[in-house]
Amino acid sequence: MAEAFPLYWPEGWDRTKRRRPGPYKVTFGAALNDLRDELKRFNARYPVISANVPLRNDGLPKVSSVGDGTRFSGDPGVAVYFRRRDQEFVFACDKYLHPRDNMRAVFQTINALRTIERCGVTELTQRAFAGFKALPPPEKPKRPWWDVFGLRREDATIEVVQAVYKARSRKAHPDFAKDDGEAMKELNEALTEAKKDL
Repeated sequence: MAEAFPLYWPEGWDRTKRRRPGPYKVTFGAALNDLRDELKRFNARYPVISANVPLRNDGLPKVSSVGDGTRFSGDPGVAVYFRRRDQEFVFACDKYLHPRDNMRAVFQTINALRTIERCGVTELTQRAFAGFKALPPPEKPKRPWWDVFGLRREDATIEVVQAVYKARSRKAHPDFAKDDGEAMKELNEALTEAKKDL
């Protein structure tokens, strides 16, 4: 689950390398209140506004800790997570130097999508939302078969691989392992690759 503090950036989303001053003339407090109100109008459920802004006792960002200068000392990114129509979504922005401006950009985006819906172009909204769904983290890269067996590629023979497989499969079997069979699956895939390779 996303945390409000510190910033919980969406897994796999690129970060802006060159940020610029924001175009919005709004205080951090006003940007926060407007975003919260827009989320309510958008029927967003369980919203989490995540930023590198310390929280008050009620869980909302502490406006006094941010300041309204042009720069922010930490990561200025903002990510907003919520549920809508039984789906999870995330809107995130780190284009600007201050969280206030990134928050305002998210507000403007949600406001624009609400306008599209009010005009009756629901298919367009659904297609737009497809890009904002909170996706699961990417799968871990697959290890080479020799790494799975703890061998050096140049020293491995099919007999050695099968012996290591037999020894490790006893511990990796789903009846004994606590990883829902992931270790056994990795061993089986590595054995198949090793047989092809050798």
